[in-house]
Amino acid sequence: MNQKTKRILLVERDADTSEMINHWFHNSDYQVTTTTSYAESLRQAQTEAFDLYLLNDECDGGTTIDLCRQIRQFDQHTPVIFCSAYAYTPDRERGLSAGAQVYLTKPCDLNFLEQTIAQIIAACKITQQAVASA
Repeated sequence: MNQKTKRILLVERDADTSEMINHWFHNSDYQVTTTTSYAESLRQAQTEAFDLYLLNDECDGGTTIDLCRQIRQFDQHTPVIFCSAYAYTPDRERGLSAGAQVYLTKPCDLNFLEQTIAQIIAACKITQQAVASA
């Protein structure tokens, strides 16, 4: 794996959406690992290093809101983006209060998603460097 490659954990139940996102990032500087279940997603997050978590609305065996809260118990630094069909303000507020940096709604333009991912990862790295040097 290239040192510049950024690792994304995609939690997505819908096979078509998962395939589309994986195809989009195939020739990019991103490596996407896809999971569909709460348990597998949590295990991956606990045992592997990712640069970003990209969460859908729900996953098999739980909600991604709960998954985000669980991840935040052991990883406060890796950015989280929700990309959800749940578009109401309370849904957005739940995602952000669970620990996400960004809450996007579907359908989401993949160019915009990629730009958002790049910006969030870069901003997170700058923040972590500033904290480490303080």
